[in-house]
Amino acid sequence: MKSFLDILNARKPFQKRPAMWLHGEGFLSLSFLRSRIGFARLPWHERLILFMLIVLIAWESILGAYKFSEFPYSAIDFFQHYFLGQHVNRGGSIANTDWPQQVGNLLGHHLPPSMQRTAPYLHYQLLLLPLFRILALMPMSIAYAVWLIVALLLVGWVGAQVASEIGIKRSLLLFALFLWPPIWHVLILGNADVFVWVLMNLGWINFMREREERGGFWMGLAALIKGFPAFAVIPWLIRKPWPALRGFTAGILIGIGWGALGSGAKGWLFMARHISDYQQALIPFMPANNSILAVLWALMGPSATIDRGLSYHGLFRADASPDLLSALHLALSFLLITLAWRSTQRSPRSPFMGQSGAWLSMGLLIWPVSWINYHIYLFT
Repeated sequence: MKSFLDILNARKPFQKRPAMWLHGEGFLSLSFLRSRIGFARLPWHERLILFMLIVLIAWESILGAYKFSEFPYSAIDFFQHYFLGQHVNRGGSIANTDWPQQVGNLLGHHLPPSMQRTAPYLHYQLLLLPLFRILALMPMSIAYAVWLIVALLLVGWVGAQVASEIGIKRSLLLFALFLWPPIWHVLILGNADVFVWVLMNLGWINFMREREERGGFWMGLAALIKGFPAFAVIPWLIRKPWPALRGFTAGILIGIGWGALGSGAKGWLFMARHISDYQQALIPFMPANNSILAVLWALMGPSATIDRGLSYHGLFRADASPDLLSALHLALSFLLITLAWRSTQRSPRSPFMGQSGAWLSMGLLIWPVSWINYHIYLFT
């Protein structure tokens, strides 16, 4: 089945006349539309695609306006990063886990109770903290506008690099990219996955240019933020290990040093000591998780309460201990990784990028924190 971009780029999408999208003569170009009397004269497939574009643009415009009207609660991830920047700028310590409540009282806004429990233990907060200590010097609305501008510029710049590398016209790829709902969703939320997307694509660009050390470096930085990008490097670690491994290790180490700029070494030590607390705080989020671990919880996890007094429990049984579920998750993950590793070794001629995408898709399932669908769609 042809993809949307395949149809737009095809020389003869449906044979009768050439579609010259990339040369300014396609069915959406002004010169072509002027040559038509109206929408009804377009071939059915062009009418369908044009209708889908109009619906998508209208839907994103309406939804975006609605979300912005709910600020700051529509930007809930930006919200918590900004709070931490405020807390540290006021002389607060990372080790004080009451900072979401304290800053909320000062600013008159409060995170949901479940996020107040998880926010102090998010290790990637340390990587964002140098940036958010600067943003926290501004009023929240202005800081959010700066965040959106920076994120959009990064996505646009990297998207243009990807277009050049794979031979697609930049304007076409950027047009499709900025209509992509997952991009807008993470942008509005102020989610760190925007940076993960940027870093991973920089890594892939360098891998495609056979610069394995640079590719590994960017992937290492991405993996330090969210973990699962480490799976995307595995094909290179299997078949050309040392350059990619050196770069990946350097990315991890430099990222740790960068995170220490905002809170010092004590920030990383605090996060390491409280991994188990983070795991406990994550339990209420299991229904919004798409990992293998979350599936196990959905089948036989114990009862847990989420915000607004709602609760959930396993479908077939509700008495499996979290330790048992974690052990099953590790066993299944080990089995999947072993099978995928052997498959990669037996297919030395398979394209690196295809294998990297397959490993990443599997990694999103294995990684214990794979959030709501738009996060998964963003990377697969």
